[in-house]
Amino acid sequence: MRADSYCEGFVLALRGKVQALTLPEDERKLLDGYMHKHHPDLKNAKCARDDDKAEKERAQQPDYRYQGYCDGQNATLHHAVEGSTHRPASLEYQA
Repeated sequence: MRADSYCEGFVLALRGKVQALTLPEDERKLLDGYMHKHHPDLKNAKCARDDDKAEKERAQQPDYRYQGYCDGQNATLHHAVEGSTHRPASLEYQA
């Protein structure tokens, strides 16, 4: 539970940063072509839903989600290799 809550917060903090790293159209087409060729049966996955029991247990835990969010705010995302020439190729965490 603690790890789940922490990860929720961390991912929430990174959401906007990830959206800022959208691929240029030509790179997206290359990636789509590769995935279609090498993984033709790959489909979108559905997210699991929290049930009432999980929500009650989460409410009784310390706020690990907030700590994950704070840590996610300190993470820096960079484009992968062969991305834009102005963006480094790594993920770094600044404590």
